[in-house]
Amino acid sequence: MGCVAQVTPFLNAATNIQSWEVDIQHPEKVLTVKGDIDKKQLIQLIEKAGFKAREN
Repeated sequence: MGCVAQVTPFLNAATNIQSWEVDIQHPEKVLTVKGDIDKKQLIQLIEKAGFKAREN
């Protein structure tokens, strides 16, 4: 669950994200986000945290 801890500060700091959750049971660790953020911005946030992300 270290990956969730690493992305938490980045996602919590984004003022245009209302809520988010990660399905850690899914092999690909699916992130669900509610808010007014476009997919490119979200992918950039995840990559800043040191992870790869792709649009689903």
